[in-house]
Amino acid sequence: MATRPGREIVRAIALILAGFVAAAVAGLLLAPRLVDGELARERLLAQLERTVGSPARLRGPTSLTLWPEPRLSLGELVVGEPGRGPLVATVERVDLLLGFGFLFGLEPELREVRLVAPVLSATGLPEPGAVGRLLEGLRSEGPPFDALSVAGGHLRLSDPRLPAPLDLADLDLELARETGGGPFALSGSGRWRGEPFSLEAELRPATTGPHALRVQLSFGAGATASRFAYRGTLDLGRSDPRLDGEVEL
Repeated sequence: MATRPGREIVRAIALILAGFVAAAVAGLLLAPRLVDGELARERLLAQLERTVGSPARLRGPTSLTLWPEPRLSLGELVVGEPGRGPLVATVERVDLLLGFGFLFGLEPELREVRLVAPVLSATGLPEPGAVGRLLEGLRSEGPPFDALSVAGGHLRLSDPRLPAPLDLADLDLELARETGGGPFALSGSGRWRGEPFSLEAELRPATTGPHALRVQLSFGAGATASRFAYRGTLDLGRSDPRLDGEVEL
């Protein structure tokens, strides 16, 4: 026969397990009501339009799944209009990974935003002032998610300042920042002119003055592979960006 302390321990464990089961059932029943798909669509579109200054619309459905993790999926996203602006982008699907705490209002930020098969066409490099304002906003408010990832992306960029149009395919990228602040880390791979490349970069925004920057780019494979690395600062507080650091080839 179990002793009284033993019975109390068993009872406590049973109550804890019952609590977990109840919370899981409640999440399955209530999550579709707690997450307003239409509201999420409106907020995403409004944020995109403010950021890029171009119209944005969603042409696909909205769906919510809870297993293996809560995810709100938004159908085909279109930003801009061909021939009517410097930027046109289409994204096959946008996945917002929520986390169970987000469903109940316990987590203020998204866990991750995934862009599936995005295609971006731009007719000009971003202006340094726009990049500086973006960094300033991220520094003061922080990103609304823990990580941003791109799967199967394609980038086409043309600009008179470039010797030739830039065409990057098969882009798989992840942009993340440590919880509570710290540097932004970008890593990933893709193909340029049919050759593979990999990228690792770290940007540490400064309160004032230049931002600390570290970049490593590897291009090609085998005996013809090449590598570029930079460690120093990036100053966007002027008409032209200024790099001050060490370059390794």
